[in-house]
Amino acid sequence: MSEVLSVAVQSDNYCLFYQSGNWFLCLTKSEWAAWSQAIFSILAIIGSAWISNNLFAKEKKHELDLRKREFLIKAISVASNLRQFSVDVKELLENSEKYNINLLNIQIFHDKFIEILNKSPLPADSFIEKSVYVDEHLARSLAIASEAVRQLINNSEVYIKNYKKDNYIIPTEKIPRIIEMLDYVNFNATLSNNKLQILLKSNGLSLAVNDEC
Repeated sequence: MSEVLSVAVQSDNYCLFYQSGNWFLCLTKSEWAAWSQAIFSILAIIGSAWISNNLFAKEKKHELDLRKREFLIKAISVASNLRQFSVDVKELLENSEKYNINLLNIQIFHDKFIEILNKSPLPADSFIEKSVYVDEHLARSLAIASEAVRQLINNSEVYIKNYKKDNYIIPTEKIPRIIEMLDYVNFNATLSNNKLQILLKSNGLSLAVNDEC
């Protein structure tokens, strides 16, 4: 009868398995107690680590969700600015008669562009950096638009300095370059605005879109 038992006692040893007339895994009571304590300790550590990691993952997700929500709320005002910026830049592009496109006064052009930019500023670099974690394509588009604006301002300031003695009238051959840069600014600002609109809409935060954009 004892041969079919899963646990047997041989002198001071307690055995776990019996097979082919032999007992296996035989340990004293104190050894079994030590092994049991060690195994339960390991299981407790594993369980504690799993619970800790699970809580950390939930907290991290909650933090990321909050950051994304804050970003999206900020994105509403950014999208509004981009939309107005694109409208005003488009008007500046099309208003060739008022700014005499064949005889461009770079100072007037520069001042008008700065006025547009002050009225509807492009997003700060910090916003663009945060947008990488939400939409890489949006971040790239915003970065290109911001860099295009900087280049346009820098170039116009160089022209202002170089042609001050000519009452800020730049040579005719320079005008297409300025207009081309302004058009590039407008294209990327409009593209960024469209991407922001899509992002906002996909997250249940819509902004009315002006058809003129």
